[in-house]
Amino acid sequence: MSKVFKGLDEDGSGQVTLKEFQSKAGYESEARSRMVFAMFDTTGDGGIAMIEFLRVWGNFAREDKSWADYSRVA
Repeated sequence: MSKVFKGLDEDGSGQVTLKEFQSKAGYESEARSRMVFAMFDTTGDGGIAMIEFLRVWGNFAREDKSWADYSRVA
């Protein structure tokens, strides 16, 4: 997962910005990419730190939920 995060963090700042996320994530709509970004930005500071990224994916894996369960969050 850290390789995935580093791939999203284009400038190596340790924070994935919305712009970086949108350029790499490949969502078909801006609204969807903003929604998913907000799910990962758990602190609401406008960036995704690696700990946030790992925590969300860890919760996803432990809760045995499908992506569809998370995509309903808006």
